[in-house]
Amino acid sequence: QVSGNRAAIPALHGHQSAVVGAKIMCREGVLQTLVIPTHVSYSEETMGQLIPRKLTLQVSLSLEQLLREKPVTTAVFGDMWGKHGNQRKFAVGTKTVNTPQAYMQAMESALHLAPVQVIANECIMC
Repeated sequence: QVSGNRAAIPALHGHQSAVVGAKIMCREGVLQTLVIPTHVSYSEETMGQLIPRKLTLQVSLSLEQLLREKPVTTAVFGDMWGKHGNQRKFAVGTKTVNTPQAYMQAMESALHLAPVQVIANECIMC
C-alpha cells in the first residue's frame, strides 16, 4: 500500500522480502547527499505473544551512488543508439592509458560510466 511518501507491506512473513522503488526529484540546489529516514514496524513472537517492534534508521546516499551504473548489454545499447540527444562520440588521446580496456576501467572508476563493449579501439560506455 502506498500513501503519500509512505509504503506499507502488511503481510511480510519470516524469510520473505519485498522491494520498494522510489522516484527522487531534487527541486532546488545541488544534491550532495540524500538522507532517507526509514521506519520498519513489525511484530515478534515471544512466548506465544506478538510483541510490536519498530526499527528506525537512516540510509545516506551520495550523488555517485544515486547515479551508479546499470549494466547494459550490447543489444540493449544498440537499440538505444541514436535515440538520445545527449549521446556523444569522440576520440581521446592519452599518455597514461594504452589500451581500450584500460581506458574503460579508468572511466568506470573516475566517472562511474558503465562499460558496454570494446570493438577494436572503440569503447562503448554509458
